Amino acid sequence: MRALPCPASVDDVSDWLWLRGEFDSWPDARAASAGYDAPDILERVIAATREVARGAAAFERDGVAFRQPWSNPPLLRALRAALVTAPGPALVLDFGGALGSAYWQHRAALANLPAATWQVVEQPSYAAAGAREFQRPDLRFFSRLDEATRGGRPALVIASSVLQYLEHPWAALDGLLALGAPFVFLDRMPLSPDRSRLLVEQVPPSIGTASYPMWLLAEGPLLQACRREHEIVERFQTRLDAGQLETWRWGGVEIHNQGLLLRRTRPLG
Repeated sequence: MRALPCPASVDDVSDWLWLRGEFDSWPDARAASAGYDAPDILERVIAATREVARGAAAFERDGVAFRQPWSNPPLLRALRAALVTAPGPALVLDFGGALGSAYWQHRAALANLPAATWQVVEQPSYAAAGAREFQRPDLRFFSRLDEATRGGRPALVIASSVLQYLEHPWAALDGLLALGAPFVFLDRMPLSPDRSRLLVEQVPPSIGTASYPMWLLAEGPLLQACRREHEIVERFQTRLDAGQLETWRWGGVEIHNQGLLLRRTRPLG
């Protein structure tokens, strides 16, 4: 869902203060930022995805087209675990998946796995753009979670770089876990060691003028929520295509984005 270059991928702005705040409420943080739905952000993502779709770029991330192929190893492991054990053609639900970033990035690997349909759930403007320009039999776009799951329970739920940008991240996490998918993949999450903190992410002028509220989610409550009906199969620090950790700096400390692969342990009632 986040649609601008991440801090660890932009070498010439390493001293920029990406995170500002903190704020007492979402309306306060929203008032101090431009928000996620600026048309120029969507246009940037559309343009980069067009390059990938026509083979001029290897993959797109956060509205930037990358020329060299790269796959996310933890996501590939999650896809293998979910699709190999699925009883038949599977659904992969990609919550906040832009215009199919992860699908396009890993489509070569998907060709060697059991069949799956990739269901992206996004903001209405993104879902409309995806359906209009990028939809295909194995890639579909929805603006509502219930519409995306109408065809059946997903084998894998993906939420990458999305929970921290939602007004109500805990409710969103509970909703995703309640879908009953055998596997859930959470990635690119900045976690706070003590309590959740609401900040504003401000990109540097050399990249654009975008800014939006962002949570540093409390690590303890997040892990507790994940462990209610799931086991943590894998926990990792997010790495980008050059191998570097995805890192934020705030309050004098470095915070590395983290990821989790969860497997459901409690049968659905």
